[in-house]
Amino acid sequence: MTQFVRVVGPNGEYYMEVDPSTGYYMSEPLTKDEVLEVILEEVVERTIEDDFDRVRSVICNSMEKDEQEMVLNYLEHLEALVEASAY
Repeated sequence: MTQFVRVVGPNGEYYMEVDPSTGYYMSEPLTKDEVLEVILEEVVERTIEDDFDRVRSVICNSMEKDEQEMVLNYLEHLEALVEASAY
């Protein structure tokens, strides 16, 4: 994982990427948002689009009634988790 140092001075703060083997700075100064972007690129494995309406439609059109109920209940649970994590 990329390593950074935070530099705080009278003009604010910025971040510098550090080569862990040499300890030398490897890039121009970065803002906090730029560092977050670099870190997220490294750690986010994949993007999942949450289109619960489409999922619900597929479930209702391709499953037996009792299976639909079970899966829709679970989908409601997942929707609640997504909403709770958004806050």
